[in-house]
Amino acid sequence: MPLSPRMTSRLSLAFGFACAVASAQAPVHVFTASSDKFSDAADASELSAIPMFDGAHDSASRARQTALGADLSWPLQPVTGFDQFDYHGVSNYVDHDARFPNFVQDYACGARSYDLASGYNHGGTDYFVWPYPWLMMDQSQVRIVAAAPGILVRKDDGNFDRSCALVSNTDPNDVYIRQDDGLTAIYLHMRNGSVTTKEIGDRIESGEYLGTVGSSGNSTGPHLHFELRDANNQVVDPRAGQCNASPDLWRVMQTYEDPHIDTLSTHSAEPEFVGCGVDASGNPVDENPHFAETFKPGDALWLFTSYRDQRNGEVTNYRITRPDGSQFAQWNFDLASQNNPKPFYSGTAVDWQFQLPADAPAGTWTITADFQSQSYAKTFTVSAATAAPGMPIGGYMSGNWYNPSQSGSGFQIEAAKNNVFIAIWFVFAPAGGTQNWIFAEGPYDHAKNSITMTAYILTGAKFPPSFDTQDVTRTPWGDITFTFDDCDHGTVAWNSTLPGYASGTFPISRLSQIDGTNCPQ
Repeated sequence: MPLSPRMTSRLSLAFGFACAVASAQAPVHVFTASSDKFSDAADASELSAIPMFDGAHDSASRARQTALGADLSWPLQPVTGFDQFDYHGVSNYVDHDARFPNFVQDYACGARSYDLASGYNHGGTDYFVWPYPWLMMDQSQVRIVAAAPGILVRKDDGNFDRSCALVSNTDPNDVYIRQDDGLTAIYLHMRNGSVTTKEIGDRIESGEYLGTVGSSGNSTGPHLHFELRDANNQVVDPRAGQCNASPDLWRVMQTYEDPHIDTLSTHSAEPEFVGCGVDASGNPVDENPHFAETFKPGDALWLFTSYRDQRNGEVTNYRITRPDGSQFAQWNFDLASQNNPKPFYSGTAVDWQFQLPADAPAGTWTITADFQSQSYAKTFTVSAATAAPGMPIGGYMSGNWYNPSQSGSGFQIEAAKNNVFIAIWFVFAPAGGTQNWIFAEGPYDHAKNSITMTAYILTGAKFPPSFDTQDVTRTPWGDITFTFDDCDHGTVAWNSTLPGYASGTFPISRLSQIDGTNCPQ
């Protein structure tokens, strides 16, 4: 499934209001992704190698399948701490029209599938991650879990996982499970290095971890291709509909169109998207959302909403309310207003820009979106207009600092002579498992309580006595900003250009202080 959101430019609007109700009608940008944006193709030799039951086992397995009935559970799971409403969309179903090319019919007699001139008819269901597929992939935000119990009969790992096109010579990272119901379940396009450590022949239970979503093999973007095959290597569509009379195999029947808001979020700048997870030089790249939840009066506020299965005529009513409950802005959005070439998209997103007024009241503001009989809410904070001046930077800031809610990582800070500020962030790689040192150095002003520096990540060298200075690689990482409220409290904010690190902010507190230094009164 490719993630190359098509951007339809609209008039960029900025709104500034005091007490009047704002009415935003035109978004800044609308992004769309349909079936051709997240697709894949199975290699014939790969499918012919699927470990299947023999004929004797097949009759018994069919009996088990009949007895078990609808036994499939949802094959995706967000990681602990995922804080949005949802994380996926469906781009393609099984193609039930054996002709090709351009003869497509899904289980509901619609056209949410595809075929290829090579003779491939899409044989599974494609679940794509949304709205930041490459970032969500690199942060391993969506896990693939077993839809039904069975025996692990095949797995592949170690393959390139940032494919953006249907290239037949690429192999996927995958898992094959011979289910207790007699079918073989195929989970394709996993992230490199994420595949289960279970061995061939091991038992797999329903809901057990198999890997994380990636884009390996013949794939155009991060997604899970879930496919079922019987003992004769024939595709089994687990969804029942007018054009598929077979029983529905899902424990909870899934609707054909499932209009839903996946994310409702606030940002300091417009989210930046990428067409592919690698740039022209082959370097990994991610989307940059510019997430922000705290703003000051007068700041620009970006509101971003992502949808799955959005259709023309489905109206969303938006409103932003101040801490006292009064209304700051209200407007409606209908995809039909964008004059898109199609009336329906499996993935969409839209953003608006507002300018908070200079007298915006401090406190918790609420954004509400009512869509298809469901209400979604997101809060953000406006800080007090007259914030404390903070503590000017000096040698007394030197020591170890950390985020109390994230013990186990932190900063070593030194405000040295000649106005040199040094910071080392002892932290871990976005995917986990590897320690990272992020280093920043720059001049500071004794009269200010904040400093922004260019940061680097240091890699390549070996442990002494094999250490060689020439082995150290300094890779530009992004910017990092320290702001101190007093001698013991502050905030760190960052904006990285490397995949997986994104941008963010959190409070920090002093953990240790250099002996002989004293905080000025």
